[in-house]
Amino acid sequence: MSESKYYEISCDDDGDVHVQAYTKEELERELERAAKAEKDGEPARKFSSTVPGADPAYWDGKRILIKGEIVVPRPREVVEVWELP
Repeated sequence: MSESKYYEISCDDDGDVHVQAYTKEELERELERAAKAEKDGEPARKFSSTVPGADPAYWDGKRILIKGEIVVPRPREVVEVWELP
């Protein structure tokens, strides 16, 4: 099993959605860098504790972080049997 990653999902002003994968250590470094940049006048990153809606273009600049693993579902063939009287 691979290490869980953190996925930051955001939407820019043009409506483009971005997904950035981080390890825990990479995310900690990036958040520290962003905190320092905020002190220098860059806009703060806003995070949401819930998914603010299905369309990130309406998230009002908020971001979400998801921790987990990417999974790929495998198809399963199911046969239904009907018994008639």
